[in-house]
Amino acid sequence: MRIQVRLLFNLKEHAPGGQGQFPLEVAPGTTLGQVLARLGIPPEPAKVLLLNGMQASLDQAPQEGDGLVVFPPVEGG
Repeated sequence: MRIQVRLLFNLKEHAPGGQGQFPLEVAPGTTLGQVLARLGIPPEPAKVLLLNGMQASLDQAPQEGDGLVVFPPVEGG
């Protein structure tokens, strides 16, 4: 199945061709954690994951056509 992935800021370096937004073929039941691992994005530090605009966790599995946005950890003060 195909999902749309958008990697923001420094995470774009993990995208094919350095493009921040791209389609990705994944097997049904693949978790978001497995998607990140496939892209070479380490699980730590924590990332902000949005699946169809809603905050998501690493153990969630996307469905056909879903949109995943991944933010790096937010720092500041």
